[in-house]
This record gives sequence, C-alpha cells and structure tokens, in this order.
Amino acid sequence: MAGQSKEKDIEHKCDVDISTVNFRLAQIEESIKDLRTVVLETKLQERDIKDLYEQQTELLQAINSHDARLKTLEQKPTQEKAAKWQYVMDFLFKVLVAAAITFVLSKIGINVQ
Repeated sequence: MAGQSKEKDIEHKCDVDISTVNFRLAQIEESIKDLRTVVLETKLQERDIKDLYEQQTELLQAINSHDARLKTLEQKPTQEKAAKWQYVMDFLFKVLVAAAITFVLSKIGINVQ
C-alpha cells in the first residue's frame, strides 16, 4: 500500500508540474501576442512619424521659400530707388569727367567745341 501511495503522489506531482508548465506556456504565449501587438503598433507609429517628418520638411521648405520672396519684395522699392540714384551718380560722374577733360584740353591749347 505504501508503494501505491507513493505512485499516486508522484502522479499527482507530475500532474501539478504539467499544469504549471501549461500555465506558464499560456502566459508566455499571451506575452508573445502582446509583444507582437506592440511591435505592430510601433511600426505603424514609425510610419506615421516618418510621414509627419516629411510633411514638416516640406512645410519648412515652403516657409523658407516664402520668406525669401518676402525679403525680395521688401527690398524691391529700395533697390529701385538705389538704381535711380546709381543712374544719376553715373551721369554726374561722366559729366564731371568730360568737364575735367575739356578743361585740361583747353589749358593745353586744344579747342574743344
């Protein structure tokens, strides 16, 4: 009888060990499912972040382009005034040079008319 009792204890212990192993395997499987879900969500978030980064880059390029155009438009009136004064100064310089050459030539004795 004592032998049968030991056999039943061993069988009961094996059943408990098997059920423990099965429970642990079920937990591991559940953890793996959760990890798969996390990996999938991470990949989707990574794709979304990449799309947002591309949109941000495009937006920054557009802003920089608009900024350059605004600066050009802001400077246009000043450039037009500067071009007008550049023309006036060039004309005055040419007149002064011509007058100086005429004066020098008249002092040398060459008549310039």
